[in-house]
Amino acid sequence: MIVDRSSYDDHKAHARRRSNVLGLRGQRNWKVFDLHRMSGARYRSSAAQQSKDDSSDKQEEASVDKSSERKHASKDVGMVQDEPEKEFERKRSAVSMTGMSTVAVGLLLALILGYHWSRYLKLLHENYLWFSNIGDLERELSFQSERGLYYSYYKQVVDARTWFEGMYSLTHDNLTEHPRMINIIERFNIFQEIMAATLYRVLPIQKMWEPVYFYIDIVFALHGVYLVAVYCTAWLLSGSFMAGLLSVVLFGFNRQDTTRVDFTIPLRESWAYPFIFTQLFFVTLCLKREVSAIKQRVALSFVFLSTLLFVLFWQFAQFVLLPEVIALFGIWLLGMLPKEKVMVLSFSILHVCYHH
Repeated sequence: MIVDRSSYDDHKAHARRRSNVLGLRGQRNWKVFDLHRMSGARYRSSAAQQSKDDSSDKQEEASVDKSSERKHASKDVGMVQDEPEKEFERKRSAVSMTGMSTVAVGLLLALILGYHWSRYLKLLHENYLWFSNIGDLERELSFQSERGLYYSYYKQVVDARTWFEGMYSLTHDNLTEHPRMINIIERFNIFQEIMAATLYRVLPIQKMWEPVYFYIDIVFALHGVYLVAVYCTAWLLSGSFMAGLLSVVLFGFNRQDTTRVDFTIPLRESWAYPFIFTQLFFVTLCLKREVSAIKQRVALSFVFLSTLLFVLFWQFAQFVLLPEVIALFGIWLLGMLPKEKVMVLSFSILHVCYHH
């Protein structure tokens, strides 16, 4: 078989062109495939990134929800925990308000009882002597024996031209133990008469009060303080002002055994009794275990002051204070009181007695 050389070359050239075209198409197809593959990879990466972002957003939302849930839970727990505390605060405030109202009612009752008790004693004195229906001379004569003697020193200072002249007449007295001249202030306990006369001269009450009425009204007012001291001591020991009211009732029923001030006004005991019972109240306050340091200092100050006035107003005060100090030491020996309180109270009492 004889083949034409020219046709063979044409056929070979055609085959080479076709292979080139197919190669170009293949390359072009591979390039397209690569582009599709790259776009698919970008899509997958963007989808993965989007899913990752979505998952991170979901995680953030979940964390926010959890934190909000925790906050709400903590608020709920806090509210649950705060409820008993708030309830306790409300109860404590209610108890404090109730305690304050109870104290206010008790103190008001004490003042009313003290006032009416002093008025009652004055009424007894009026009914016993018809004091307002007799003259000045008869009123002064109603103070018999040493009662008249003590009242005369009060009147001596009141009637003097000046206060200094009245005091001089007391320190250079030649009437009580004539013809000897003595110092009345050193011989007798008349500090209460000097105080009462000084108040009468200083205060603008000469036109409203006669000297004798001013004198007896002071004593009756002090016995109102006497009753208040008994009331407050019973209240302090029991914790209820009803016990103080009961003690006042019993005190009134046994009036003849507790005081004779209604007919022995100028006696030293009539001036001194209110101060010893006031002292006993503040001693009782000092002996309480739950008392604060400030209250204890204030109570000790009043113990000292009331003891001082008690000793100044009554010459037999030491016979009352000595058993009191012995009782304090006895309670300490029994282990019922701390040593410091006993030493402070005993020193306050004995210091006054020693210097007096």
